Amino acid sequence: MATIIFNNPHLGALGKSMPNIFEIAKKIKGNGCTRLVKYTGEEYTISGANVGLGSFKIDIGSFQNKIKEINAVPQIMMALDTNQYLLCQQATQLKDNPQLKDLCLRIRMMHIMAFSQLQALLSIPTPSEELGKQILEWTNQMNKLTSQSIDLLKPQPKAVLMEKNVATKSVGEKDVASTRIYKASDGKKTLAEIMKYQGINETQMQEALKTFKE
Repeated sequence: MATIIFNNPHLGALGKSMPNIFEIAKKIKGNGCTRLVKYTGEEYTISGANVGLGSFKIDIGSFQNKIKEINAVPQIMMALDTNQYLLCQQATQLKDNPQLKDLCLRIRMMHIMAFSQLQALLSIPTPSEELGKQILEWTNQMNKLTSQSIDLLKPQPKAVLMEKNVATKSVGEKDVASTRIYKASDGKKTLAEIMKYQGINETQMQEALKTFKE
């Protein structure tokens, strides 16, 4: 069973000090879409002030000899950042489709939470085999999350719309959106598992989503 980062005994006070999903929602409401990750060589900087996170740096080179699992992290960080940015843009264009907008906001907040988890993990002072396992689990869970985002963001061809039995005579923006919701519902179990890993329950997520409607 995956270790839930928020309850990870190795994090101690670090885990308890991480922002919750509601705090993230309050911070990003009204803020524009922004990218969070910049990199120079092997040093990655996450600037999270606009989304409720502290800013932090990761020097991949300093970890490579101690935790081999760190090598997969940069690529996932860049994918998470690209996806959260595109999800933000997508949400601003969906005033007439609140169901899909909520889904974009939900997954974007999960992306932002992922950076907070990574920060807590890499703040553990002494690298260990256990930390390597935790980073590997984070990597696996975030790969699943980025996969859900890709399904949500990519346009769907007419053949897919017909296969999904979407009642339509043409392939328009609303038709594509309907198919995305259909596909996302197929991944509902996966999203629920990732939320559990992140320490988020559905009640907390719904409260966070309400923030955008107030």
